[in-house]
Amino acid sequence: MPPKPADLDYKTIVSILTQELVPAAGCTEPIAIAYAAAVARKYLSVFPTHAHTICSKNIIKNVQCVVVPNSGGRKGIAVSTILGLVVGVSESALEVLSYVKEEHRQVLEKLLGENFCTVGQSTSKESLHIQVRLEHESEYVEVEIKGTHTNIIRIEHNGKILDSKKTSAQLYVTT
Repeated sequence: MPPKPADLDYKTIVSILTQELVPAAGCTEPIAIAYAAAVARKYLSVFPTHAHTICSKNIIKNVQCVVVPNSGGRKGIAVSTILGLVVGVSESALEVLSYVKEEHRQVLEKLLGENFCTVGQSTSKESLHIQVRLEHESEYVEVEIKGTHTNIIRIEHNGKILDSKKTSAQLYVTT
């Protein structure tokens, strides 16, 4: 539960704004999926042969209703996943899809036609929960985002945890 307005001091307000006001190139749900895929791609040694994305119900609902930025009018989780990994500019966070070019859209169309990306629903109770898994033969990378659109809580490569952090029910820093 967020702190009450009367309990907030200047540092707390700035902390909340810093967490919440992140530049994004369109609707944040499809971009968060693209961001997770771009991060996963960074850790895979070769281009994947398959992608699998699992999202919470809320993310699924939102992504099905909006056009994925720079996708040529397409919607959906698979579109977001594929564009994120094809573009691969993970350091751009929620602006990753601002780097989409025509050649990326051509790869998107090809991979969509090959059923490259499968999609599933998470059993998580979190309203914002995304897991992207990229695979190539016996190699895989998983990236998990939870709570906020850029909050990566786990990066796993072939069973080895490369980065992880616990999520907190209290997302706001109150110092």
